Amino acid sequence: MDLIILNNQVRRFSPLECERLQTLPDNYTDGVSNTQRYKMLGNAFTIDVIAHILSYMIETHTDINVSDKSIYSYTYEDNQVSLSN
Repeated sequence: MDLIILNNQVRRFSPLECERLQTLPDNYTDGVSNTQRYKMLGNAFTIDVIAHILSYMIETHTDINVSDKSIYSYTYEDNQVSLSN
C-alpha cells in the first residue's frame, strides 16, 4: 500500500493518483469498487512506465549487450510505439 505523508499526516494514494502514476487516462478504472481499482492498477503496467525503468537500466548497466540499439528511445503517439536510436 502506497502512503503519502503530508504535514505529519498519512494518507493513501487515491485511485485517480494511481492512474496518473501509471500514465492512464483519468478515471480509466472508474465503474468498479475502489478495491478492484487498486488491484487493477497494482497489477497493470504501461509502456511509458516500463520504458522509463528500462532506460535507466540501460544507462547504468553499460555491460548489457544489446544487439538492437533501437530500444534506447521510443515515441508513443496515437497508440503507436516507434523505436529509434
